[in-house]
Amino acid sequence: MKKVLGLLCVLACGGSASRDAKCRAVEEQSLRITELMVNPEGSDTGREWIELSNAADAPQALGGLTLYFQSPAGTKAHVMGDVEIAAQGYMVVGDDRSSELPSWLGYSYKTALGSLPSEGGTIGLRCGTTMIDEVSWNERAASGRTFMRQGEFDVDRPTEWCLSPAVDPQDAEAAGSPGRANPP
Repeated sequence: MKKVLGLLCVLACGGSASRDAKCRAVEEQSLRITELMVNPEGSDTGREWIELSNAADAPQALGGLTLYFQSPAGTKAHVMGDVEIAAQGYMVVGDDRSSELPSWLGYSYKTALGSLPSEGGTIGLRCGTTMIDEVSWNERAASGRTFMRQGEFDVDRPTEWCLSPAVDPQDAEAAGSPGRANPP
């Protein structure tokens, strides 16, 4: 797989004693962004998504966390509603606008983040002012392919990102691995 140059991941946790208990509990979990679909084939509307993973042994409530998107045009944010990601699990959040979500989509932020540009931006997750995870890309995403985090997450070394295979071997209709571990 072609490595995506210029894709950066930063994980930073604040140290303020004034954070509430929820943000401290979220910090202790292992939530991270693991995959991005920012340039689906055809129309982007309702088909862009972000995969989150929880590496902890306990479920993690996402309600009240802020999912945000930054670009040179500005920042858009969405405070997540009452939803939970399973222990050792994955959840896909996206811009689906239908009344019934597809089976692989666990949560919809509707139109809150707008259209995610294929050529670059930053997507992040925070609790209050505490950043949980943030991912930036600065090269054009290939049509119909995702950016995927590879390998074990370790804050002491950079993580590698790559493009997904053109077709998901478990689902010939989809690129990437929404809601599942990324292939090696």
